[in-house]
Amino acid sequence: MFREVVEDAIARGERLKKDIVNQVLSSAALSDLVSSKKFADTVTRVIQTKDIITKVVHRTVVDALRVMRIPSKEQIETYEKRVKKLETQIDRLGRRILSKKLNHNSHKK
Repeated sequence: MFREVVEDAIARGERLKKDIVNQVLSSAALSDLVSSKKFADTVTRVIQTKDIITKVVHRTVVDALRVMRIPSKEQIETYEKRVKKLETQIDRLGRRILSKKLNHNSHKK
C-alpha cells in the first residue's frame, strides 16, 4: 500500500515536471531570450571569462607551487625512479659484500 502511494506520487511529480518544462520551453519569453543577440553575446562573454579565469587560476597555482618548491608530479615520478635504481644498486652492493665476507671466512678455515 505505502509503496503504491509513493510510486503514484513519484509518477505525478514526473508528469508535473514534464508539464512545467514543456511550458517553459514553449514560452514566448524563452523564445525571445534565446533568439536575442544580446543574450547570445552575454553568454559568449561569460564562457570566455570562465576560460580566462580558469587559465589565470591554473597559472597562479603552478606559480605558487613553484615558489613553495613543491615538486610536480613528473618530478616526483623521476625521484621515485631514482630511488628504485639506488635501492637496486644498494642491494647488489650488499650481496657482493656479503658474498666476499662469506668467501673470506670460508678461506680462513
